[in-house]
Amino acid sequence: MIHVVPDIVVLSTDLEDGQEIPTAAEGIILTVSIDDDGVFIVAPSGVRAEVIAADIVACDAVVHVIEAVLTPAP
Repeated sequence: MIHVVPDIVVLSTDLEDGQEIPTAAEGIILTVSIDDDGVFIVAPSGVRAEVIAADIVACDAVVHVIEAVLTPAP
């Protein structure tokens, strides 16, 4: 699943622990988790994926590569 955050360019330096990020998928909100182990994106299902590459600029967007598949809540 690709998670698109519409109309927002979010660089890694803009992320804060606990920040909620709405996606283009209706009702899907991702949460940022930052701790001593790294930066993670958490899906509503509870799946936590580490950001392994950040701030890849692509056209009018920024891509952050994560190491797991985020699934919506069951």
